[in-house]
Amino acid sequence: MSDVDFEEQDWQINRQEVEKPPSFLVKLVLKTGVVKDVAHANYVLLGLAVVFFILTIFTVVKANGGFNRAGVVDPALMDNASVNP
Repeated sequence: MSDVDFEEQDWQINRQEVEKPPSFLVKLVLKTGVVKDVAHANYVLLGLAVVFFILTIFTVVKANGGFNRAGVVDPALMDNASVNP
């Protein structure tokens, strides 16, 4: 059983990396000249998404009357029309 020899072959897989063309928004950020490459344009777009998310949360909280001292939305300050059918 110790006389068994295996022939090993070196297999190499050649993969071609397919590069996707940049999206419309990335092209728009690149066209402004603020950033020079696609990776930084993606970071700018991610930052804008975070800023808009925070502004949305801020707007919704202010529209509902704000937070009470416990840090939760005060139901007494909310619009009663949305609660009652």
